[in-house]
Amino acid sequence: MDTLEYKESSFRCHEFEQSILNVQIKYQLLKMKDSIFLWIGDQKTPLLSDLSYGIQSPYASYPITTKILGTASPDLTSLTMAERLSKKLKKPVYVSFNLSVTNKQIIEEIEVRLNEEIEINREMFH
Repeated sequence: MDTLEYKESSFRCHEFEQSILNVQIKYQLLKMKDSIFLWIGDQKTPLLSDLSYGIQSPYASYPITTKILGTASPDLTSLTMAERLSKKLKKPVYVSFNLSVTNKQIIEEIEVRLNEEIEINREMFH
């Protein structure tokens, strides 16, 4: 009879936070073998009400994206982030954006913080 052998998971988790205009934003990253799952939300109300997927296509110069969970309009934030991150990281990216903000300044600050974190913790994103 074969015995089961323990194998350590290749999944890695990473969390960071930021405060923008009195909104406490939490980022949770799950690095998998060949892809990234990124959750962005309000620390006080952790929800999973939105999920988009982006993957680089060999047939197009930009990544293909799709909405997996949530409504596609009017908020395209997770789709846009999945597209940009997939292109930048050259791997499939799931993005769950769970903030009810329409303030472009907040969204821009979130993207700036993400880019900083990619540079600071490169091993978590590549």
